[in-house]
Amino acid sequence: MSLQDELSEIVSKAERSDDAEQLAQFQRRCEAILTNASKSLAAEQDAELCEYLRGIEEQAKDALRTVKARLADVKIARMDPEYEQRKLQKQQEEQLKKQQEMAKAQQFLSQGGLGNLLGGIFGAVGGGQEAPAGRGATPPSATPATAPASAVPAPAAIKCAQCGGELKAGAKFCPECGTPVPRERHCTDCGAKLAPTAKFCPECGTKAA
Repeated sequence: MSLQDELSEIVSKAERSDDAEQLAQFQRRCEAILTNASKSLAAEQDAELCEYLRGIEEQAKDALRTVKARLADVKIARMDPEYEQRKLQKQQEEQLKKQQEMAKAQQFLSQGGLGNLLGGIFGAVGGGQEAPAGRGATPPSATPATAPASAVPAPAAIKCAQCGGELKAGAKFCPECGTPVPRERHCTDCGAKLAPTAKFCPECGTKAA
C-alpha cells in the first residue's frame, strides 16, 4: 500500500471511529509519515522526487489535522456521563439497520424475486416453455368463482393468442395449435401479480420485466 493510500485509509477510518486508542495510533502514524517526508525532502535534490515528497507532506498534515480533531471530539464526548449509553444506542441502531436490510433481502428471495426475474428473462428468450409439473400458473381469468353462478357471471373464455382457439382452465398448451399458454407474471421488486400486458407494477410502480 502506498503512503497516499495509507493516509487516505487513516482519514476514512478516523472519521468513523469512536475509539480513542485507535485514533491515538492513527495520530502517531501520521506524525511518523510527516516527519519522514519532511526529513527526506530537506535532503533530496531531485526535483521530481521533491515534488512527490511535498505531496506526501501536505497529505500527512491534512490527515493529522483530521485525526486530532476527531480524537478531541471523542475525548470531549467521553466527559459526558451519557456517552457510553449513546454509544451503545448508536451500535444498536446500526445493528438494527443491518437486520432490517437482511430481512428485506430474505423477503425478496422468499417471494421468488430472483427466480421471477430470471424466469422472465429466460422465458422471453425461450418463447415461453412449459412450467415444471405442479407449478403451472393458472391464468387470472380462469380462477373458479367463489360466489353462486347466479350472482357472479361466468368468467370469459380464454382464447389462444396464436389461433384464437378456446383454452381450458389450467391449460399449458393450446389444444388446437400447440402454442404454449403464457405463464403468470410477477413484479421483480414486490412480487405482486401482473397482468399479461402490464408494463408497470400496480402495487409499487416498478417497470415490468
